[in-house]
Amino acid sequence: MIDAAQLQLVEQRSLQRGEKLGLQRGEELGLQRGRLSLLLRQLNRHIGEVPPSVQARLDNLTPAQLDDLGEALFDLNSYTEVEAWFSQQ
Repeated sequence: MIDAAQLQLVEQRSLQRGEKLGLQRGEELGLQRGRLSLLLRQLNRHIGEVPPSVQARLDNLTPAQLDDLGEALFDLNSYTEVEAWFSQQ
């Protein structure tokens, strides 16, 4: 039978694990938002104002895809080319 001290220890470990997972998820979300923010600024400066349709598609990219687009941006000179890049993903 589990006594109160053991139960409290299990609960405490579970809370710590949950907090750690929450912090990790928050960190990942922050990094994702940072990538997206930087890419939007780069697109705006390199090509011009980002159309809503492109921004909507950017919102659905994975962190790896955002990184890939950030690298591909050097070779893209119009939003037509950006749309073509999206189609290849």
